[in-house]
Amino acid sequence: MKCLFAYNPVSGKGKIKKKLDYIVGRLKEKYEVVDVYETKKSGDISFIARSAVGNYDVFVFSGGDGTFNEVITGLGENANLITLGYIPTGTVNDIARTMGIKSNIKKALNVIVDGQAKFYDVMKVNDRYSAYFVGCGAMMTVSYATK
Repeated sequence: MKCLFAYNPVSGKGKIKKKLDYIVGRLKEKYEVVDVYETKKSGDISFIARSAVGNYDVFVFSGGDGTFNEVITGLGENANLITLGYIPTGTVNDIARTMGIKSNIKKALNVIVDGQAKFYDVMKVNDRYSAYFVGCGAMMTVSYATK
C-alpha cells in the first residue's frame, strides 16, 4: 500500500521537523511506500490532497486547524475516495479535540498505523467544504480576535 505524508512545517512552532524520522519510520511499518511532502505556502496542501486521490491508498497530513480545513477543502466531493490520517501539531488543535484525536504525535500515529478508522461527515456550504463547523458574523470576529 502507498501512503503520502504531507506536513505544514510552521504548524505548532515547527515541532514537527524534529519528529519527521519517527513519523516516517512508523508509517513505513504499515505502508510499503511512504512519500513525504513539506508544504511551502498556504493552499499547497489542498492541491496535494487532491493529487493523492487515485495515486495513494492513504493521505496522512500534519498541521493545525487551518491545515485540516485546507485538506477538506482540497478534497471536496472526493473526500470519501481516500483514507485520511491526521496528526495534529497546531497550536490549538480544536478540530482534533472535537474528533477525539489526541494532540500527541505518538498516539495519533498509533491510531493511523493500527488502522482505527472512523467516519466523519463533510458539509458543503455554497462551494466550500468543512468537517468541523461553519460560522459567520460576530462568531468569526471573536474567533480571530482570540488568536
